[in-house]
Amino acid sequence: DPNDYPDSRHFAAFVGFAPKVTGSGGKVSVGGTRKSGNRILKRVLYMCAISRYGQTKKYDPERTSKVATLIDNEDVSNKRIVCSIANRMARVAWTIAKHGEKFDGKKCRLLEL
Repeated sequence: DPNDYPDSRHFAAFVGFAPKVTGSGGKVSVGGTRKSGNRILKRVLYMCAISRYGQTKKYDPERTSKVATLIDNEDVSNKRIVCSIANRMARVAWTIAKHGEKFDGKKCRLLEL
């Protein structure tokens, strides 16, 4: 139920794609994704994100999408890119379920091709 989560970030954290944030003494560090979360939903979103990653590499030779710019960046690992796509998909899914809207690809720059 989307009403169980106050916003899309909490839902992404439930699934397991929100980055781990720790801090002490005013210094905040952002780590990798958590190993916890809903295993089935996490696998489904991860496989969809891998598919989206592959589509970008194959069908966007001009590198115009936001995912393509991440792929071209050598400092960002492939797994981090896939997890960021999955995180975005989880947030979009929560928004669609919460507000009952239809999916609009123009609003999601990370998911457009």
